[in-house]
Amino acid sequence: MSPIPGKPDNIRGKFFNAKDLKSYKDRRAKLRILIPADEFITGHVKFTAEKKPIRIRDDEFFPTGTKWGPGLDGKEQQSRRFWATVVYNHTMGMIQVWEFTQATIYNGLDTLLEDDDWGDVTGYDLKVSSAGEGKDVEYSVVPVGKAELPAEIKAEWTALKETWVGLEALYFGKDPFEAFGEGTPTKTDSGVPL
Repeated sequence: MSPIPGKPDNIRGKFFNAKDLKSYKDRRAKLRILIPADEFITGHVKFTAEKKPIRIRDDEFFPTGTKWGPGLDGKEQQSRRFWATVVYNHTMGMIQVWEFTQATIYNGLDTLLEDDDWGDVTGYDLKVSSAGEGKDVEYSVVPVGKAELPAEIKAEWTALKETWVGLEALYFGKDPFEAFGEGTPTKTDSGVPL
């Protein structure tokens, strides 16, 4: 059983998803996952006709009466399973939410978690790459040697955690990086947003 449980709005810089690799040199990004796999969030995502993502938890249902955008085949869009975590994107030089819907990425991470030589995904960097076009895009996840998280990245992440809402904000259509305030889900005593 995998320790990983169960599309952010494209606010430039705050979010990274595998489709962004097309714009990266060599279609490759170097990432460091900042939270343990059992803290990833997961669920299903579907896009409205206005291209707004609606995310739900595994035990929830999509709202009725919503006008959904078409799928790739032009027919009614199907929901996609998603996973989201927090990463330091070395390629961009910033902390980002990484959301992915590709099973090949999930399977790659799961394989590393189960591997005695790699294990916890917060202990090393990953090279995530893509090849191909359209429906034939393939993704790969390759670990880079184990190393401590550099002190400046650790300090940046520690400071950010003091004000950010958390990944759960994605279920509410909110920005996880927004400081606590009006209209934003608030943390419970356990640190999990409502």
